[in-house]
Amino acid sequence: MATSGKAIFSEWVAGHLRFKRASTGITLFSINGSGRINHALVTRVDIDAQNGTLTAANVRTGFIVHTTVTGAGTITCPTGVALEAEFPDMTVGDCVEMYYLNDGTQTATLTGAAGTTALSAQTIATLQGRTFVFRKTATDAFDVFGR
Repeated sequence: MATSGKAIFSEWVAGHLRFKRASTGITLFSINGSGRINHALVTRVDIDAQNGTLTAANVRTGFIVHTTVTGAGTITCPTGVALEAEFPDMTVGDCVEMYYLNDGTQTATLTGAAGTTALSAQTIATLQGRTFVFRKTATDAFDVFGR
């Protein structure tokens, strides 16, 4: 399919209308034959350590399973520069979401990094999860919160 000059294109795949980023071909979201909107496909990535650092690529995969051990830990956001590079078509106010699950034996706390500001104290208990939302506020700058 010709995508020259387009930011997004769509195509039917196995009964789903998929909307994809033209530059990467990655599915942004899809609509199934019943009209239900599905979020982008997610891939599980495991972080098996007391403390973990998300990469911007981890945010794109959409699903992090963090196995916390040996005491309370942290999950640190990627930098704003890294998020900007991974999501170059985002404009101020745009958001990207990812799922986070703490399947370990200890609590984990979300922390910011250079260019990412954690807007609320997010402490995720063992066997609990959150949806992390990264909202672009300026070039190389994002707010992040969990819900």
